[in-house]
Amino acid sequence: MTATQADIPQTLAPHLSHLVVDQGRIYCNHGNGLLAPVVDSTEVPVADRNHIPRPDLDGVLAEALSRNLRLLLVGDAGCGKSSGVVQFAARLGWPLRRVNLNGETGVSEFVGQWVVRGPGA
Repeated sequence: MTATQADIPQTLAPHLSHLVVDQGRIYCNHGNGLLAPVVDSTEVPVADRNHIPRPDLDGVLAEALSRNLRLLLVGDAGCGKSSGVVQFAARLGWPLRRVNLNGETGVSEFVGQWVVRGPGA
């Protein structure tokens, strides 16, 4: 299937002027000629047709992604932080891996660690 500009979800269009279609694929334009493809993956979330997009959250996510910025979403439990991000990725067809963090989460859980073992182990 070849994508066109019309394939970009309308709910995201006002915030995603940096999305471009080139040779039938949708890319995120990070500037300076750097285009990140919208990759097909088994980790692309399933779009929930009952989800009501929040344009304010979509705008923040689009801005952060287009500039390769880190983003911390803060709010009460159940206010839509996680589902908003998941559905944003689903509407764009972008792969997403969700990781829940807590006070005990360490860097080693993301990058691994060296473990010292005794001789012959």
